[in-house]
Amino acid sequence: MLPVRQQPVEVVAPSEPPLASMRWLLQLSFAVMAAAVAWRGMIHGDSVFSFLFLFRGWSERAAMGLVDGAGVALLVSAVAMQFRRGWPALIFVSLWMAALAAASMCDQPATAALVPGTHAIRVLAPLALVVLARSPDRPVSRSRVRVAIAILRLTAAATFVCHGLQALTYQPAFLDYLFGLGIRLGVAVPQELAEHTLVVIGGADIAAGSLLLFAPLGWRVRVALYMSAWGMVTALARTVHSGYDGLCGTAQRLPHAAVPLALFLYWRWVDRPRTGT
Repeated sequence: MLPVRQQPVEVVAPSEPPLASMRWLLQLSFAVMAAAVAWRGMIHGDSVFSFLFLFRGWSERAAMGLVDGAGVALLVSAVAMQFRRGWPALIFVSLWMAALAAASMCDQPATAALVPGTHAIRVLAPLALVVLARSPDRPVSRSRVRVAIAILRLTAAATFVCHGLQALTYQPAFLDYLFGLGIRLGVAVPQELAEHTLVVIGGADIAAGSLLLFAPLGWRVRVALYMSAWGMVTALARTVHSGYDGLCGTAQRLPHAAVPLALFLYWRWVDRPRTGT
């Protein structure tokens, strides 16, 4: 019997972008962020409370009442955004995160100009999910996907670049994280070493954000994956530094890892080989 030659098997990559995975990832991270912001504000107060109480002359009860009301709405929004028609919840979360960012500018006068950029993911990235909102009678158009990706791309780049610029100013909170890490490891971290480390970190953040905007597709895939990993590391730094008290800070920053990861999933699909053997 003559041997039968096997014909190459054509493997066709998925023709649709991984929107379901991207939605799930982003919805989960924004829900956790909203719940953490709500918990932290209702228990300890937040930048909106400080602004209203210290700078606008509101009574403590009135300012805390507003923050508590927003906290309840955030908790409801964290659940509501998981449903098909949950886009109003995403808009509310975006608006409240914008209010927190604006109020925190009063707490950080030295770097106030950078605050909107450092909060870009938390403020604007939820709007990408609004753009990608599912319709029961028609799929998401390519133009809407492009708009959503542009929002995620710009917010991730802005967040990393502005955090990098903050690091170059030797942000006291960033120095504290390095000192805290040294204490956890039983190693003394000199001030000079901590400042040099921040210069390296700041330069890397600025480079990553710039590459995300201007690099070719193949580079963007790798940069987005790096940014996701580094975003998770910096989020976990809050818990490493403060223990249980830092969990809310870590949860608030999960989108810093989730947004670049969503970009990685999308660009990996775009950069996929069309056929294989």
